[in-house]
Parts: sequence; C-alpha cells; structure tokens
Amino acid sequence: MLVLTLGAMAQTQHMKFMGIPLNGTISAFHQKLVAKGCKHDVGVSNAVGAGGRAFTGTFFGEKADICVFYNAKTKVVYRAKACIDRSSEDDIIRKYNEVKSALEEKYPDAYMCEVENYGYDSMQFYTAEGEIDLYVAKFDDVYPTEYTLFIDYVDEVNFKKNENSKMNDL
Repeated sequence: MLVLTLGAMAQTQHMKFMGIPLNGTISAFHQKLVAKGCKHDVGVSNAVGAGGRAFTGTFFGEKADICVFYNAKTKVVYRAKACIDRSSEDDIIRKYNEVKSALEEKYPDAYMCEVENYGYDSMQFYTAEGEIDLYVAKFDDVYPTEYTLFIDYVDEVNFKKNENSKMNDL
C-alpha cells in the first residue's frame, strides 16, 4: 500500500518554473506570473497564436522574455521558456555558465547531459518531474548580432498529455 501511495504522489509532482508548477490552466499560470511582476506581451502572444503566451519579466535576476506553452484545447500548461539576450558572446557564455552552475546545484540528482547545440555547449537536466534545456543561440539577422540564452522547462506529465491530445486528432 505504501509503494502505491508513494507512486501516486510521485506522479502528481510537476516541474516548476519561477516557483510555479507547470500545471493548471494558462489563465491561472498567467495570473501567477503577473503576481511575480511579469507583463503579458499581447502583440507577441497574438503572433504566437493558440497554445502560446508571451510575457516580459525578470528571470534569474535578468530581464527576460518568457513564453508559456499550453494545450490549446484543454488550456493546461506544459512548458515555459525564459530567454535572456546579450550583444556579446563573452557575456552570454558567462551567463550560460552561471545558470548552469545554479541548475547543477538546485538539481544535484538530475541526470545531466552536455551536448552541442547551435555551435555552443548546451546542457539538459532530466528530473523525475521533467526536463530543463539550457542553450545559447546566435542571431546574425539582427544588428548588432544578438545572443540568446534559453532556459526551457518541460513538465513530463503534461507534455505527454499534450502530445497524446495532438495524436488523437490524427
């Protein structure tokens, strides 16, 4: 009985983004982000369309663009991403290393995998609740050249529900 109870409890844990579980409706998640000082970016949200909502705010002490992904039918949140911009490659690498160290400290039991992504080191953290991807991308099509650090959180349970929902459409 204890094993079943613990197993059921483990299944109800969700990945957290900014201390907010990646669970529940986009409306509730939206309210919690706004309570933390984030502002809804209506123009970008409209461009993203159904299933995504954009915000600006502070993440890890930095000005950041934040995008929250949810199932367009059920409205349940399953993913959130913070994007921090820099105009210097050295600055973005320093920030990458700072965030990476903090994530390693916060999630010492996570399975960690370092890979190359867009020509830069990237790190994936796999926990029982989900996954965090940390990576840098360079954008040459803006002036000056811009570098962005992406910190992408995916809740395992709700991501799978979202994927299953999409498969039901086929």
